[in-house]
Amino acid sequence: YALTAQVLGRFGAHFGLSALMALADEGVRGRVITCHDEAVARATHLLGTRGSLAHIGPRYVDSRGLRTQVERHTASSQGHPYLHSHVFVSSHVESLDGRLVPVDLVLLDNVWEAAQVTYLAELEQNAGASLAVVFENRGNDRDVVGIDQRLRGIWMPVGCPRGVEQR
Repeated sequence: YALTAQVLGRFGAHFGLSALMALADEGVRGRVITCHDEAVARATHLLGTRGSLAHIGPRYVDSRGLRTQVERHTASSQGHPYLHSHVFVSSHVESLDGRLVPVDLVLLDNVWEAAQVTYLAELEQNAGASLAVVFENRGNDRDVVGIDQRLRGIWMPVGCPRGVEQR
């Protein structure tokens, strides 16, 4: 089998946390990044434990887990503050009997949605405990209370180049 990796997706911090990371001193910046990294670790652990089944014919088989690589960025492709991590996943897993078998992408996509929710919940909990920030609903979004929203007009996170965002 040819082992290839694909971009599964991206875990992106709230705009307010990215702005805080950019404007605060080195100590606060480090704590924001640590909150993000810990949330990413929890979410990728969920991916590895729940999304690592593979299909061989009509049946599922257990595996030794997903092979993932996480790449953290602190800025968008335009250079605006945007704390996010891309998750790359190997297209194959090793079955318990040692064979390389394709990952079940339908299952992995379903688990990805749960991992996104886990990431955001963990990030908010970590940031609340470490930085004493509070989050509020803003329409379809949640963000940090007290961040000047005029910054959005200056630093709206656009993300990374389109080819990196899509599988």
